[in-house]
Amino acid sequence: MTRGRTRGRTDKGSQVSDAYKKVGLAPGYHRVNMCSRAVEQSSWLMVDPYETVNCDENGVPQYVPTAKVLRHFDHEINTVLGGIEGADGQMRKARIALLAGADLVMSMGMLSSISRMSHKLTRTRRAGALGTQ
Repeated sequence: MTRGRTRGRTDKGSQVSDAYKKVGLAPGYHRVNMCSRAVEQSSWLMVDPYETVNCDENGVPQYVPTAKVLRHFDHEINTVLGGIEGADGQMRKARIALLAGADLVMSMGMLSSISRMSHKLTRTRRAGALGTQ
C-alpha cells in the first residue's frame, strides 16, 4: 500500500512469503491485511505485499531473497514515487535500510551475510542495475 510523497521519512513494511512455512505464521494475505489496517492512518508507514504475492507458475509461494526485496523497495520509493520530500519541500532519494529481527539475521549466517548483502546492494545501486542481480 503506497500513500505517496511524505516528508523526511518513509517506513515500508514487507511480510515474508508463505514459502518460509514457519510454524505459527499466519497466511500472507492475513498478515498484509492486518498490517495495512494498523498503519492506515499513517502518512509515512506503508505495507508492501511484494513478498507474499511472489508465486511460481503453479501458484506456489516462492522465497524472495532479502536483497531482491530491498531493491524492490528502492525502485518503488525512489523511481515510482520519486523519492521522499524533505522539510524544504524538495524531493530526495531515500536511503533504503534493513531493520531485521534476530531470526532473520541468524538465517543469513550472521554478520558476514549482512556485510556481503550490503556490498552487493551498494554495487548494484552504483551500476544502476536495479533488479538485475
